[in-house]
This record gives sequence, structure tokens and C-alpha cells, in this order.
Amino acid sequence: MKKIKYIVFGVFSLLTMVTTSCSNFLEEEPLDLKTDGQFWTSDADAQSAVNMVYSGGVPYLYGGRNTGWQPTRLMYNGLLSGLFVDDKKDGDLSSNMETLNINFQTVAGDVGELWREPYVSIGRCNVLAKRLPQMVEAGIISEDRKNELLAQAYFFRAWSYFFLIKEFGCKDGEAQGGGNGGVPLVLEPYETTDPSVINQPRASIVAVYEQIEKDLLGAIKYLPNTTFYDNGCRITRPAAQALLASVYLQWAGYPLQDTDKYAEAAQMAESIINGGAGHALEQNEDDGTNQLSAFNKIKNNKKSKEIIYAIEYDETLNQGNPYINACMTGQATAWVEDDNSKVFATSVLANMYHASDVVLDSYEDGDVRIKEKNFFFTNYVSNAEFNLQMQQNSD
Repeated sequence: MKKIKYIVFGVFSLLTMVTTSCSNFLEEEPLDLKTDGQFWTSDADAQSAVNMVYSGGVPYLYGGRNTGWQPTRLMYNGLLSGLFVDDKKDGDLSSNMETLNINFQTVAGDVGELWREPYVSIGRCNVLAKRLPQMVEAGIISEDRKNELLAQAYFFRAWSYFFLIKEFGCKDGEAQGGGNGGVPLVLEPYETTDPSVINQPRASIVAVYEQIEKDLLGAIKYLPNTTFYDNGCRITRPAAQALLASVYLQWAGYPLQDTDKYAEAAQMAESIINGGAGHALEQNEDDGTNQLSAFNKIKNNKKSKEIIYAIEYDETLNQGNPYINACMTGQATAWVEDDNSKVFATSVLANMYHASDVVLDSYEDGDVRIKEKNFFFTNYVSNAEFNLQMQQNSD
């Protein structure tokens, strides 16, 4: 009996020791993560935070799938319009679009990402807008460095709000309950989970456009005036100018119809053309007598002066962006080069997303845009065959 009692007392003492020291034991600092208090202590931290905004928000919506057999979020409007179709139909959204089975239950998850992801990017940009000036005050980065990094954040915040206002905006007074037609304007990082702080009402649609304009003008002031690839694939002044030109065009149209913005859009576009950054339209190799078009010059290298902004993927066809393969027809697996090597490194092709016959039939006879390998293509011609065709046409 004594033996059992000693064991009980021993276990009780051990439990007492564990419980008294448990709180200290559980306060272990993670070795592979930095808290907000540990972060923002070096230039590398600031750069790392800016790098995050390049992969979230609207860029994420271009891909973000675990499989290439479902449409990306930015393909949804094309499917809704009926002008583009998904022959694979592995995604629920594709099937529901075709059968017009559109309700909250069938599209809420997919459409929810269109709302959520831009705000993820906006949140990151808001943190940068608050923390970077503090790093200058602490002597960690310079004022010029802050402006360089913050300009990139302003670009992505503006892009996110521009996407949101196009997808979810309407005229003021026409939103649910007769409220404003913009989207919630969140310009400070959330530091609370209080719903009364987090759940912001819609701003007026004009206020959203004005904030987008303010962010982009602020970005243009400090972004380098060079080409995308000469800037290490980072945002440039021409990229911000091009986005602002698009914003002005949208602002001039429905629902605000502020037609004065057309002139501002033209002015902003001209600032790219005449700005000396190095961008230029590239002439096609032929003189126009064969294809009568410059559309068929494929941008297959990083030297193109036409590229203002690009989302990078691994160019190997069976790696990186799966949509390269997914949007090709299965018959393309038989395409070969002049040396009989396969055009595609995979046998899995799906024709997942492509223009419908309604689109293809809408072009008039002789329209150069519908010529093979301009906007669309349905068969493959090797280099030798192409050159032979060009020679025959010239003869």
C-alpha cells in the first residue's frame, strides 16, 4: 500500500512541476519564422515583404490552381459571356456555366476568390505603407529606398482596387439597399479582429477611382523609367502609366461616364510612347505582303521591347504554368518539327479554354486577325513548311 501511495505522490509532484513550468515551456520562439516585432529590421526584410505582393492579388488570379484542368479565375467572365468554352469541363464552374446553373451554391466559392485575393494583396500593401516609413525613421533604409519599394506596393494596391471595381462596382445608389457602388476602401493594416473595424461599407465609386489614381501617380513619380526586363522583372514607370491609362478609359465609360478622362488616357499612353524608357513596337520579319499583319510575331524571348509587364512561368511545357498544355487540343500531340521532334513535351492536352465558334465566325473574310497564327491557330506548320508557303505566296 505504501508503494502505491509513493507512486501517487510521485506522479502528483511531477504533474505539479509540469503545470507550474508549462507556460514557460510553451513560449518557444519559432526558429524559422519572424514575428512582426522581429521583422522590418533590415533591407532584406523590406525587399522580402515587397516580393510577396508580386505573387498575390491579381497575379494570383491568373493561375493559382493546383491543376491545369480548371479555368483560372480570370477566365470566368469569358465563360459567363458564352464567347469562350471549356471542352474539358473538369471544373464545376465550367459545367455550371454551360448549363446556366448559376446560383450562390454553385459559384460562391469560385467568385469568393475574386473578392478575397485582391484584398489579400491590398492588406500586404497597407502593411508596407505603414512599416517602410518606420524603417526610415529607425535608420534601417534610406528615404530613396523606401520610395522605390513603396512605389511597387502602390502599383499593386491600385491594380487590386481596379480589378475589384470592375468586377463588383456599380453606380452609387444601385448597390444593395441603395448604397454606394464602390468597394470598401481599406488603406490601413488591420490590427484587430473586431468585426466593426473589419467590416467596412462600400465607398463611393468615385472615391475608389480617385484612390487608384492617387496610388498610380505616386508610383509613377518614383518607379524607374526603363523596360520590364531591364529592371529585373520588377514594376516600372511605363507599367504604372499603362495601368493608369486603362483606369482612365474605364473611368470615362460606364458607369461614371466622365468623358474628360479619355483625353487623360491618351496623354498617359503617349507618355509611354514618348517617355524614352525603351519600349517600341516590333516590326514583323516579312514586309507585310504575305501575312499583312504584325500580330503573328510571337514574343518568345526577354529582349522584346513591347513587353511592359509579364507574369513569369517556367517555359518548359511540362513544368511551371500548366495552362500552356491545357489550352491545346489533343490532336496537337501529333505535331512535330522538321526533325520529327515533338512540339509538345507532353501527351496530355485538353483544349480547356478557347474561343467559341461564335467568336471565330464573327470576323469578316479577309480580316488579318483571323489568319492562322495571328490571334488563333488550329494547326501546326513547321519552320520549313512555313518558309515554303511564304515563298509560294510571293511567287
